Amino acid sequence: YFGFVQLSTWCGSPELIPQMRETQMAALRLPMVGYATNADHGAGCNIHPPPKQFCARRLAASAMAIAYGHPVAWRFGDRPTISSSGALESVLSLRPDLVVVTLYADEAYLARLRENGIQVFDLGDMRGVGTTRASIRALGALLDVRERAAALERSYDRELAALDAMVPDHELVPGIYLSVYGDTFFGATANTSYADTLHLGGVRDIAAERGFEDWPQYTAEQLLELNPPLIVTLEGMGSVIRSHALLSTLKACGPDGRIVEIDGAFNGDAGLGIVEAAHQVLSRVHPARVRPQAGSATSTSATHTAAPNTAAPNKSSR
Repeated sequence: YFGFVQLSTWCGSPELIPQMRETQMAALRLPMVGYATNADHGAGCNIHPPPKQFCARRLAASAMAIAYGHPVAWRFGDRPTISSSGALESVLSLRPDLVVVTLYADEAYLARLRENGIQVFDLGDMRGVGTTRASIRALGALLDVRERAAALERSYDRELAALDAMVPDHELVPGIYLSVYGDTFFGATANTSYADTLHLGGVRDIAAERGFEDWPQYTAEQLLELNPPLIVTLEGMGSVIRSHALLSTLKACGPDGRIVEIDGAFNGDAGLGIVEAAHQVLSRVHPARVRPQAGSATSTSATHTAAPNTAAPNKSSR
């Protein structure tokens, strides 16, 4: 692992700072490279800010993610975390000025936050790439950091474009997303973040092609009709699918099929985590087209493929 700190502030030649930062970022094309920004802890004209602990924590989080496959460390770094949104006392102890929530936050919980003088902003329904872009812009305006938000959106778009360019449309592998609870079968398809994850991961969503939307609850007959050669699911569910009396007859569970599991840290992430989830799918479905993502947790974070029907990609399905 090699890590570097992005130049923060400097008055000597301020017009050169963006160029120098861009040159530094070129190192991220190399494997096992991470970085930490220190722009929010600069020291005016001093190009070497005395406080080093902030960027040190960020580099440590980057190393934990890239070298040791610890995705949570990469995503949250040195930020305080809580176990759940319902942990009201934990949230209050942090004394936030603002709490950002999404559509499914508990209204009673939000009311308690407001009673304690905390501003609450609801981003609404999170559906994938489109809503993530809108949320970035909304937060940029809300916090008056529009330039930072625009830079984040550009970075996000570059990562999405890079993934989208890896697999041509004619090589997309037909498949679906599926989770199983007893004899109840749930999908995730058009109009959800899973649709973005599948497409960017090199998968042609055959459920969407058959008219399914959102999070359908499949019947046994519908799954048998879809009969996907590839199933993407959450971590640990591959063995459940393969051992199920009905699902075990699907092509995905056969000798030429594949079941790909997404790391629990990214499964269902309707925001920035789509990039990591898609890269995990891509690395299993189209391994020959994937290069390690320098500076990203997905270069080493866990991806799983259910054995034994996934020993090698089936060329005929590409």
